[in-house]
Amino acid sequence: MHLFRLISAALLMAAWGGACLAAQQPLPAPSFDVSGERELANAGFYALSWSWPQALQERRQGLQFEVQEADTPAFQSPRTVYSGEDLGTSFSGKEDGDFHYRLRIVSEDGDRSSPWSSIYLVEVRHHPLSRAFALLAVGAAVFLAAAGVILAGHYRQEVQPGHTR
Repeated sequence: MHLFRLISAALLMAAWGGACLAAQQPLPAPSFDVSGERELANAGFYALSWSWPQALQERRQGLQFEVQEADTPAFQSPRTVYSGEDLGTSFSGKEDGDFHYRLRIVSEDGDRSSPWSSIYLVEVRHHPLSRAFALLAVGAAVFLAAAGVILAGHYRQEVQPGHTR
């Protein structure tokens, strides 16, 4: 019985020590799932996505992502725009401008955090208003032409001699 207690105590201490050791290991930096360092958004809405680093695929419990946005790459006045376990977030209603993002992993209790990811830039440049009005004018012309063809065909059919309904 004494041997059983010693073995149980040793296993318990090994498990607790391993968990403490794992908790003290530094967290790897995450990265955005992108193909470059920047993105151009022409409509004011876009999405960012990311994934867990390979080293954390099996031990993610108690960890979450934090995404910050700033107007400059120096992040002098960052805003936290997302905090949670999801692998992406969406933005809409953005005005023209440059938006810089960075990402890190943090523990839910705030005791541990990974280094920040590389900075990702999203440039929002809406289509010019002149282009919108030009496309509206082209659409109106096509509509009026189609309506004219339909009305002309209907009129010809109505006035055709010998036409019966």
